[in-house]
Amino acid sequence: MDATTEKINQIESVCATDVGRNINELAKVVAGNLFLAAESLINHLNPKVAIVTGFYIPQSDPPAPETDGIPGAVVLAKALDQLGIPVNLITDNRCSQALNYAVSLLGKHRQIRVVAVSNTSSRTDIKKLSKQWHQEQHQFTHIVYIERAGPSDSGSCLNMSGKNIDKWTAPLHELMTTNPSFVSIGIGDGGNEIGMGKIPFKIIRDNIINGSQVAGVIPCDFLIVAGVSNWGANALLLAMAVMKPNWQKTILDIIESDVEYEILCQLTKKKLLVDGVTKRFEPTVDGFKSSYHHKIYHQMIQIAMPYKYSLTNI
Repeated sequence: MDATTEKINQIESVCATDVGRNINELAKVVAGNLFLAAESLINHLNPKVAIVTGFYIPQSDPPAPETDGIPGAVVLAKALDQLGIPVNLITDNRCSQALNYAVSLLGKHRQIRVVAVSNTSSRTDIKKLSKQWHQEQHQFTHIVYIERAGPSDSGSCLNMSGKNIDKWTAPLHELMTTNPSFVSIGIGDGGNEIGMGKIPFKIIRDNIINGSQVAGVIPCDFLIVAGVSNWGANALLLAMAVMKPNWQKTILDIIESDVEYEILCQLTKKKLLVDGVTKRFEPTVDGFKSSYHHKIYHQMIQIAMPYKYSLTNI
């Protein structure tokens, strides 16, 4: 194993640190996928990326998307944009205000476009939209799903408690199934997200609470299993930085500037994002304070760039 592969595998291992969901066996099945996902982006001559995110929490007061997913997606979008890669951020209407506000915090950017579809969109509607994009200039090469619920064996999207959330979740997985030319990357942490169909049902059933109900059935080309999905977005960037040293400064600057935490602070203050575990409007993700997430990022950056890492801002 060469040094690049070893570093990326180590980043993948840290990214998959279990936070109590028992994801270790899921991560083992797709070990090496972080390398393959990063490689597919690095090696494409003209990548154009669609990032799909937004997990709505109707039980919070007021209802809002959760703090996992959107912040990581926006960090990934900002880095890709600064590297000259066009990005569309895609969500549904209930999550669009949060996503648009998060992008507005980035300031000047080149080619980040936010697209929102109706929560009442049917699968046929999404298929038509996908075909329309394919015929126009928004011809993506890659589609990345970050903390986005996907259908289970029942055909419905379920949260981790097994409750049906179809009412609040547009069938955006159809963007991928309609257009097989996309390279598809899934990032998830609970077994119920788009992309988890890459893992055998038995593994999710036997390891995840309510796994037999909630297991996602939509596969992807490359799956990144993370302790927290935001971590997976950062891990993908750091894997790319390992592969392409001239991208390291751009990626490191963005992660060290702590855009993610700024998004969490600003959007939870405005009640546009809510912690999906605590149901509180606090800058926490899955119940964990920023110090825990920073510790994970610290470890991953030290692996990727041991001689360039500083703790000035994290």
